[in-house]
Amino acid sequence: MSTENFDKGRALRSRLLGKTHTDSVLASVDPTDLAVQELVTEFTYGAVWARPGLPIQTRSLLTIALLASQNRLEVLKQHVGGALNVGVPREQILEALIHILPYCGVPAMVGSVAAAKAVFRERDEAETKPS
Repeated sequence: MSTENFDKGRALRSRLLGKTHTDSVLASVDPTDLAVQELVTEFTYGAVWARPGLPIQTRSLLTIALLASQNRLEVLKQHVGGALNVGVPREQILEALIHILPYCGVPAMVGSVAAAKAVFRERDEAETKPS
């Protein structure tokens, strides 16, 4: 696959979620998994995330709120890490999660905040480990 949206999507996905993650999911030997990941890369990242109307940090916060509202905690963790990768401050991530409270309820907010804090802890531990 080498469409313009795929190429833009791959670059944006790598910037957000990391080159290692992006290369890994696109290296699948399973044809179905590969087709799904190519579609996600081309459409989600290349056509939607790459649109000029919102900065990447805003899209990242929207994605966090939407995933939290759906209780998609594993993908939420990936996107919390992605938000940190593109410079979204931890305080803004937590505010986006608190903002879902009146719309999605206490369990969604509490679980999502716990997931975000787990990502923060993992980052802190990785940064303090000796090389």
